[in-house]
Amino acid sequence: MSKAARARQPGGRSALKAAMDAQTPEEAIKHLEAAKQTWRESEDIVDTFATAWRLRFSFLQEYGWYCARYYPGVDPWEDDENLLDRMSSYLQFRLENVPGSKGEGTKVKARTLDFWRGMLLSGLVEMIPEARRVAELLRGVRADHKDGYAYRLRIFTVALARKYDLVLHGDDCKFYGRPELTLLLFALERRLNRTPFAAQSSLQLYTLLLFSFYTGVRPSSLVQTEKTSGYAKVEDIVVFKRSLFEFTVQFNVKNLKGFSGALTRGIKQTWLLHSVTKLIMRGVLFDGDSGERVSDLDAFLHSRTNKFTCVGDAPLFLGGSQGLSKLGDKPLSGSAMARQIHSLCGEAGLPSVGSYAFRHNQGNRMSVMLGAEAAKMALSHDLEKDVTRRHYTHDTANVNWTALALEEDLSDEMKDRIRRSNTFFLQWSGFAARSVVAALRDTDDATDLTAPQGSPKAARIEKLKIDRSAKLTDQEKEDLE
Repeated sequence: MSKAARARQPGGRSALKAAMDAQTPEEAIKHLEAAKQTWRESEDIVDTFATAWRLRFSFLQEYGWYCARYYPGVDPWEDDENLLDRMSSYLQFRLENVPGSKGEGTKVKARTLDFWRGMLLSGLVEMIPEARRVAELLRGVRADHKDGYAYRLRIFTVALARKYDLVLHGDDCKFYGRPELTLLLFALERRLNRTPFAAQSSLQLYTLLLFSFYTGVRPSSLVQTEKTSGYAKVEDIVVFKRSLFEFTVQFNVKNLKGFSGALTRGIKQTWLLHSVTKLIMRGVLFDGDSGERVSDLDAFLHSRTNKFTCVGDAPLFLGGSQGLSKLGDKPLSGSAMARQIHSLCGEAGLPSVGSYAFRHNQGNRMSVMLGAEAAKMALSHDLEKDVTRRHYTHDTANVNWTALALEEDLSDEMKDRIRRSNTFFLQWSGFAARSVVAALRDTDDATDLTAPQGSPKAARIEKLKIDRSAKLTDQEKEDLE
């Protein structure tokens, strides 16, 4: 008799029943909560597919309305010699009359136009019943398939994109560099004194901005962009301590689009972050030697352990709870991150951008400093494709970088922007750094940096005396002496 048959007999042992009997009440509650979460995720997937279906249905329905107006008495999907003409003319009419995502007067992106083309072809597959006929229409009869509807409609789409000058990405505000990052960070500092939630949220966004700027990692690798997508977790963090107040936080980014397992070693980054306190408060930091939880900041600072690990699959970046009273326990969503950056740009007086602006800037910086291959590796792009050059870098072929560094052959506007940026960063430096810069800028009146300099005010007074004495005549100098 089989085990299944014995289990069905009265008194027979059932593995399922044994598992239920072995469960504690706490484990049973966790099981029910996990089942509810799985149900919610499945409902989200159903809603996603339903939304896509409604969008496609509306698009094809409007194609039917268009054919009824401009091709009366003909079925929209009639298999005749004018079928391709109806489909292509509908694409052009829709492009001319449907505004882009930014409202009236704007054009759709080229990728949106290509998405429309795909929906038209899917409608053809659905509405023509004979599979063999559908294959003939899509593939054509030539060996290269260039007489098929799929190829011809694609060529028509490309021609439309060129005629109406469509772009794949928005060009405005695409590159945000170090000056823009600095202004955003100062705007974040002004938020810290508002509310406890604002302080927590600002520190979290502070880390997100810095990490995005210096690594170019996609937002989808850090936060949850979709209901069922991955995100950064606390277990991805390892803390290495070198002395009482010196430590590094290693963040292993696992959720990377386009990376294979062989390249995983190349994406590990080590950063000096100020997020250890938050990890301790959340109770996820553990001693690497003893395995005990780190209770407070004092225990972390005075511990002799060199390595600390974070335990748990909780999200690293948290979303706000209802009422914005504190950070919750759910992952920060991609839309919430975009709204925070949008609001921060307004406070800093900058045009609104998304987090991809930092990724584009990183691609441009890596291409200039290390070359195209290094930029592709850093951005996880295919080495054989041209995505990095076309969409992530400026046209640097005709730029004289030596002249740019020396501020030669530049327009007055560009020189003013560079000087304002340098002045902005210099004013936050110490007196020693400013003295070095002053010496490099004016070697004739360079101050002896090896001699005691005194206070900044005394240095300015001494410089004023020198300037005034230079204007005196020889007789006036003798009289003063």
